[in-house]
Amino acid sequence: MLVQGGEDFGNLTLTRFYAIHAVVLPAALVLLFVLHRAASRRHGRTPPPSLPDGAAATRYFPGQAFRDVVAFVLVAAAAAAYAKMRGAPLEAPADPASEFTARPEWYFLPLFQLVRLVHGFPGSEFVGSQVIPGLVFLALLLLPWIDRSPSRSPRSRGVALAVGLGPLIACVLLGGLAAFNDANDGELARHQAEAREDAQLARTLFVKNGNSAPPEGPLALLDHHAPRLGKRVFAEKCSACHRLDGQGGVKGPALDGYLSRKWLAGVIKTPQDPRFFGTPGFKETMGSTDAKPDELDALAAFVASQGAPGSHRRRPSSADGRSGRRSSATPVTPSRATTRRVAPRTSAATAPRSG
Repeated sequence: MLVQGGEDFGNLTLTRFYAIHAVVLPAALVLLFVLHRAASRRHGRTPPPSLPDGAAATRYFPGQAFRDVVAFVLVAAAAAAYAKMRGAPLEAPADPASEFTARPEWYFLPLFQLVRLVHGFPGSEFVGSQVIPGLVFLALLLLPWIDRSPSRSPRSRGVALAVGLGPLIACVLLGGLAAFNDANDGELARHQAEAREDAQLARTLFVKNGNSAPPEGPLALLDHHAPRLGKRVFAEKCSACHRLDGQGGVKGPALDGYLSRKWLAGVIKTPQDPRFFGTPGFKETMGSTDAKPDELDALAAFVASQGAPGSHRRRPSSADGRSGRRSSATPVTPSRATTRRVAPRTSAATAPRSG
């Protein structure tokens, strides 16, 4: 309750966890480093296993100190190069109303998979996230009292190796299993693809807005974008009857690729197909909507965006009319008016002269 800041998660939870990460944890890390250095100066460095038992403790400086500095420089250079090439990920603005499926960072995937493995047992979330990891950390904490072998040979330190390497191997296996399960989850892949599209759209709109976000927050960039707003309106008011991207109802016509060349070709070939005119024999009629004017405009923009780019036909120009030629982009479809046999007309100019 004290850390959470109340009965529910909220702004106090975020600010208190931020304070823990920014103040408490760094202070605890500095304290542990000071204690480690004091113990190291008092007892000396443990000789490597290659030296025989009973060998004198080695000095930290300059040998081990130089190796630590080299390792630190290499890791820091690799991290800086990676950050320069990839940059920090900038995902889409947080939207509480979206279907975003959260996944932890890679270093928390083992714990995430552990909770999933014990799911279904009484108190599974508490056991998977608190009890089992707590027992592992307790074993590591008590390792100096558990392993009392005077030898430094790995062959005689089986308990120490099991307690030290066991959790590491388990983390690798659990993390790999979590990544494998996510890679084969089609629903998760769809949600992540939508999140990437929203992120790219948000970055584009941010630049078009003069590299700034509206006062309401960055989410307003997406909410004010007509096709995305129309997508949300479609999901709320239209998807019960209309199908799009394989999801939705079948009472009304499907809107996949609406007005694209492929859609028009399907209408011409099989106009009686239910996906164009809805379920045959369905008696219910489509009533009026209570959508707001901006929602109607956004919905129209969203449905229009489902067609292939450049698929709309070109309007005939005045030059086409004067030359008597039909625009090549204007399709000619047979109808009753064009297929009905029409008797030839006669006029004073075409009628045969008598006598």
